[in-house]
Amino acid sequence: MGDPSTPEGEAFLKKQSPLFSAQSIKSPLLIIQGANDPRVKKAESDQIVIALRDLGRQVEYICAPDEGHGFSKPVNNMAAFGRAEVFLGKILGARYQESMEPEVAQRLAEITVDPADVVLTPTLEIDAMTAWPAPTKDLSAGELRYKVSLEVQGQQITMDMHRTISKENGQWLVEDKISGPMGEQTDLMRYDAQSLRPLSRVASAGGQQIEYQYEPGKFSTTMFGKTQSKDIDGAYTSDGAGSDLILGRLPLKDGYKAGIYIARQDGNASLHSFSVTGTETVGGVLCFVCELAPVSDPQQKMTYFIDQEKRIAQKIIAPVPQLGATMTVEIQP
Repeated sequence: MGDPSTPEGEAFLKKQSPLFSAQSIKSPLLIIQGANDPRVKKAESDQIVIALRDLGRQVEYICAPDEGHGFSKPVNNMAAFGRAEVFLGKILGARYQESMEPEVAQRLAEITVDPADVVLTPTLEIDAMTAWPAPTKDLSAGELRYKVSLEVQGQQITMDMHRTISKENGQWLVEDKISGPMGEQTDLMRYDAQSLRPLSRVASAGGQQIEYQYEPGKFSTTMFGKTQSKDIDGAYTSDGAGSDLILGRLPLKDGYKAGIYIARQDGNASLHSFSVTGTETVGGVLCFVCELAPVSDPQQKMTYFIDQEKRIAQKIIAPVPQLGATMTVEIQP
């Protein structure tokens, strides 16, 4: 691995990168990509396709919008293997079968991408807030219940979430407990009662526990007895329990936009664009439609439907790239 913040590290990474050696790729290339792959981002395959296309090389591209790191749906697998057989058969002068079942042929047509149409998704241009604005509304103690739906690999998994909001020693405590087929998960966040700045977090699932401590300009993660710190150059909040409550207390209005660092559960922090894109009625409640998108990967955006009066999310739609899934969280009466 190389450190991109140093000249030596950057040179090392460029030397190892296929993108910077694209001119050396002479053989025809078939690229198969899952759009939700959290390890090999779609943008990386897009870059190789564009580079080879512009060099006049033979390149073919398959990208399944409903897959992650490796194809899991049988029809996508059959389509990809069928195309690979034809690709290799023609190039090597070998025997191959071009016909396939109608549903597989249809799916192959749907996930085949014309290299001429591939363009890079531009990164978002936004500056991070240097200070978090004063909350427009205080939190309220109480209990809320949510339905959580996870759509993954053509299946839908339903879970229940119970949220408790309480105040203790000058801190707001927000605890989310999720129960369902995947077991139980607990996420406890502590926020400063005045500024709503995150103070600490304890996330528990599958018998494992991760602890977080938040300070101005940095946060730390403790897992398996090891602590790792991360510096953050700007205003930030956590993606833990109650994150919708904190975002909802920004000075929201039509056209509002801000750059926000999010301290993530994986121990990293990334700059996000947060914007109000309109209004919509959800469950009879008028909501701000807000989008939170990583600057480095705008396609992985989360959509919050924030109650304009109570400033809590009526609904949240979020990608789960690790599973190639989409999660929907909806408040229950």
